[in-house]
Amino acid sequence: MFYERKYVPKENREPLDLTRQIEKLKQKVHDAELETSLIKAVGMNSPEMKALQQRVKELEAQLKLKEMRESGL
Repeated sequence: MFYERKYVPKENREPLDLTRQIEKLKQKVHDAELETSLIKAVGMNSPEMKALQQRVKELEAQLKLKEMRESGL
């Protein structure tokens, strides 16, 4: 099987221009990272997350008291 390379005139190279494709991909990556960071920020500051964080603190305090009582016996 023989592969022939076709000559593409410079003015018709746009779809094949790797530099432009790389720039477009870099922009897509940047946009995706920004979107992910926004989702994380909103999720961590949501009322549900704040309530869960408060509950964790309460449970940690209860556990600490229980451990202190058991070690004192």
